[in-house]
Amino acid sequence: MLTSKAEHTDKVRGLELGASDYVTKPFDEGELVARVNTHLRIKELHESLQEKNRQLLEMANRDGLTGLYNHRYFHESVSKDFQRAVRYNESLSCVMFDIDHFKKFNDTYGHQTGDVVLKTLGGLVKKLMRDSDLAARYGGEEFALLLYHTEAKDAYQIAERLRKTVEQYKFQAEDLVLSVNISVGVASYYHPEISDAKTLIECADKALYRAKEEGRNRVIAF
Repeated sequence: MLTSKAEHTDKVRGLELGASDYVTKPFDEGELVARVNTHLRIKELHESLQEKNRQLLEMANRDGLTGLYNHRYFHESVSKDFQRAVRYNESLSCVMFDIDHFKKFNDTYGHQTGDVVLKTLGGLVKKLMRDSDLAARYGGEEFALLLYHTEAKDAYQIAERLRKTVEQYKFQAEDLVLSVNISVGVASYYHPEISDAKTLIECADKALYRAKEEGRNRVIAF
């Protein structure tokens, strides 16, 4: 603020209205430029700090191995997203899947190879997902997807496309080439038995369990 008013109350009023600093007339040009540059540096530092905080928050929400969102962030999101779906009468689908016989990868080839499989699968999921949807590592070898504005039949098709892509993909870990299959469960809102986010996840998990019971490497819709 550049002002000819020298009264203390006028300066206070200007600062209260949002000014960061003030220079009174007559003024020294060098002082004015120096004060402006100081506040520009403060602004840049503030924006840099905000960006670093954003990056730290993003890292805290991500799974370190796969790069997908983590279990905690998934549950925070599905609670909010389900409420929004109910409020605005929107469709919302949850897909749960895990790697068939994953323990054999660890037991046969070691945990490092198992980690390569998980990381590669995370990359495949990111390529196949729409930017607007949410993909998370739910825990261990289990993954979860939230598909927004997606009805049951469309969610099933997306899940089946994912299953086929994984089945056909050759997972490479050093000199090994591995085949991987997944079992998938799908649940969608609106459904007469699904009235909250917790039930949506449980129903997708039940469908996943059925997929395993019926022979694995398949998609089952609740």
